[in-house]
Amino acid sequence: MKREVFIIFICLVSFVSVQSQNSLLEDTEWIYDFDNYFFGNAECSLDFNNWFPDNAEWTYDYNSADAKGYVLIKKVSDTIIYNESGQPINCKVLEKTRHTYNYLQNVYNDEDLGHEYVYADEDKVYIYKNEQFYTLYDFSAEIGDTWVIPAMEDYNDETMFSCDEGIVKVIGKGVVIDHPIFQGLRYIVLQTEANDTWQLWGTIMELIGSTRWYMFPEQGCVSDVSEGGPLRCYMGDGMMLDTGISWSCYHIVFGTEDIEKERISIYPNPTFDKFTFNGASSKVYNITVKNVNGQMVKNIRQVMNGNVINVSNLPTGLYLLMISNEKEKYYTKFIKL
Repeated sequence: MKREVFIIFICLVSFVSVQSQNSLLEDTEWIYDFDNYFFGNAECSLDFNNWFPDNAEWTYDYNSADAKGYVLIKKVSDTIIYNESGQPINCKVLEKTRHTYNYLQNVYNDEDLGHEYVYADEDKVYIYKNEQFYTLYDFSAEIGDTWVIPAMEDYNDETMFSCDEGIVKVIGKGVVIDHPIFQGLRYIVLQTEANDTWQLWGTIMELIGSTRWYMFPEQGCVSDVSEGGPLRCYMGDGMMLDTGISWSCYHIVFGTEDIEKERISIYPNPTFDKFTFNGASSKVYNITVKNVNGQMVKNIRQVMNGNVINVSNLPTGLYLLMISNEKEKYYTKFIKL
């Protein structure tokens, strides 16, 4: 029976078919608690075959010796790529950008990291590299199964480097049960082979990808050239997963002033008709309100600390707030009762 309300799920998740070969499967313990960070529509019906919906985006932590920020991956378009047999494959184009603050240069950087071309069938997700398709994730794989991570050539500070092919191995698998949103989703637990220079490990869940680390394999043959780090947030198809490792999905440290310390907030939350905005006393913000489908439903400009925001005209449900000014941008959530 359908319900007309939105719910924040804080119950624990149960899993079946859990198998393991070694202690590395302990990584799956992390996803037993991931409901503490999940927000979604109780009426939402997930399309298990729709890995990359039009509004999908992932944010990942980034932290190097001289910079901190996040990597944003989002689905931007579709394209046709022909496979090795000459068959046309409808691929999703994922745009990758990195947004950081550099401590040594005292500058903000927005970097274009290029695009990835992917598609999914009933059991696998594929990635296009070196003019052919490789398996990225395989949810039909059994314990002990392996597949190849493609070799890579790239430039770092105008110096050519390359990484040979790697091997990833399945060390655990399972299915989500007793959960109103993720019921039936499969997950696998991966590790790379010993002495492999590639990194693709941890729990991989259908529709979301890695719940612990970066979406794509990270090389280890050259130091400090990793694209991204642990997953911060996933948003798509009316749901949001926030792993809680960062104050917000889009948080960046700005010089010596960390917006994390300002503890921007709203209250009351949930609310029936209005909420009060708490922010830095001297700053002005813009607030964009989106529903769980990613559609903008309200835009409020010139918001300051203590301002009251009227949301009485919004339907009951869960909403995403993007709070921003010329230097800061982050997301929070509220429930309209």
